[in-house]
Amino acid sequence: MSSTINISSQNIAGDCNLKCAYSYDYQNSSTTANNGGFSISLTYDKANISPVIYNTNKYEVEFILIASPSIHLFNGNQTNAEIIILHRPVVSGPPLYVGIPIVASGDSTGASSILSQIITAVSSNAPAQGESTNLNISNFNLNNFIPSKKPLYSYTQNNINWIVFGKENAIGLSQDSLNTLANVIKPLPGVQAPAGPLLFYNASGATKGLGSGDQIYIDCQPVTTSDEQIDVTTSKNAISFDLNNPTTLLILQILISCMLFFLLLFGIHYGLKYISNVNIALPKMGKTS
Repeated sequence: MSSTINISSQNIAGDCNLKCAYSYDYQNSSTTANNGGFSISLTYDKANISPVIYNTNKYEVEFILIASPSIHLFNGNQTNAEIIILHRPVVSGPPLYVGIPIVASGDSTGASSILSQIITAVSSNAPAQGESTNLNISNFNLNNFIPSKKPLYSYTQNNINWIVFGKENAIGLSQDSLNTLANVIKPLPGVQAPAGPLLFYNASGATKGLGSGDQIYIDCQPVTTSDEQIDVTTSKNAISFDLNNPTTLLILQILISCMLFFLLLFGIHYGLKYISNVNIALPKMGKTS
């Protein structure tokens, strides 16, 4: 899964604001951590609603990886670590991987707090390759990891769509946590000098929320058998045809009266026309004696 691409503004081949649109809304999840030797893998619960839409395709989380150092180069160098979120398509299409660099920092965020707990738990309960541990982390949610509305980079390699955030939007971890991580897993082999595919740039970044990107459809099933309820709002300018409504009855009476009036005029017109075209024969008068 190693990549040779350098995530840098110097390598941008073009913009992809529409072609690499990434919307997300993940849910809270339980998780189990496995020490893979070269990375820590984390499970993530399957959601009832697909948490990601990328290029109008729906995706769900397959699992999460933490590698140290990073598998990408950022401005020509590896960072201390990187978290990779692997998604599989709900219907069809290529997988989607989302990468976020991890750097040494004293700043504390929701993501850094969760990562510190994961690293500490794996170091204590699954320090050797192949070992696993169940993690008791409250509010474990990938929403805390995604830099919302921050620029992102995109590329495709080996039929995998990649989204990677730049070093300026990295997750900060304390040096102690990074040292512990480096003792638990080994560097992932295969990262080389920058080459790789074309790199594209989305200045708008990721969008939290699926409302604008999701498809709109009409479910004709009865509400009692539908999974979701759809509220139907009628326009204020719409005319109601409730026969119990006095306004409706008045409108109908006016319409009927107009129709009868025009029918009456029509009858009079053609009646007079008919009479004018009829030849009236007068009886012949006989001779008087």
